Amino acid sequence: MRSITLGDFTIFPVLETYIHRDPADFFPDLTPEKLKANRSWIDPRAFDEQGFFKLPIQTYVVRSRNRTVVVDTCYGNDKRRREGGAGHMLKTSFLKDLTVAGVKPEEVDFVMCTHLHADHVGWNTRLENGRWVPTFPKAKYLFGRKDWDLFSARAAQRPGGGKVIGDSVTPVVEAGQGVMVDGSHQVDDGIRIEPLPGHTPGHAGVYFLSKGRTAIMTGDMLHHPLQLAEPDWNSNACEDPAQARATRRAFIERHADTGDLVVPAHFPEPGYITRAKEGWRFKT
Repeated sequence: MRSITLGDFTIFPVLETYIHRDPADFFPDLTPEKLKANRSWIDPRAFDEQGFFKLPIQTYVVRSRNRTVVVDTCYGNDKRRREGGAGHMLKTSFLKDLTVAGVKPEEVDFVMCTHLHADHVGWNTRLENGRWVPTFPKAKYLFGRKDWDLFSARAAQRPGGGKVIGDSVTPVVEAGQGVMVDGSHQVDDGIRIEPLPGHTPGHAGVYFLSKGRTAIMTGDMLHHPLQLAEPDWNSNACEDPAQARATRRAFIERHADTGDLVVPAHFPEPGYITRAKEGWRFKT
């Protein structure tokens, strides 16, 4: 994807990998009829050759004259996850790709995790001499406090602790670089965090505002363009299904036909929410 200029901000993705999911497994409420009815308007890159969802695992880098921001950090390398799972013991060129894109880890000012699932926190840390250390040594990492409270408590109850929190979040907190955020939070000029709960309790969106333009990194509030036509469809990973539906509908209604750039974590490309005869659509 090309970079996007929005006022004083430049937004560009760094792709780590793709995951492929059976639509019927991913959205429990999906029907073949609804899927077929909406294929015509959805970016074909959102599906693979078998008709499965093709979800990019990617970081978005946002730069201005004074700041470099990283939003969500993919799976990461060398992380032990579920055997055979998408994020297990990866060996990708992510850090090299980040550098090629013009970003050195030591230049990053803020890392913002929309939530604390494995595919959004992995490159928070890297393995160095057998220890997990912050990948971005000078950055402040912003985490939702409700997510931290939930997932760190779960980790403490498991033998050996939770892998994701243990290798990708706790080392950042112990290094003194973690900042816990409750509710709305002004990060910097033109950058703020707003709650978008439901997928996880502390799930949040990152808003970038400059020269009358707005871009919103929405994490997993939206997983796939189909959810614009069917906003009540939750993924099977939502912690609070009712809250996730309410948050999604309110967000869609608020930002439809506004010209606000919507940047979901797993869409092929950012775009705009538009009203349709029935419901909404996503246009790139």
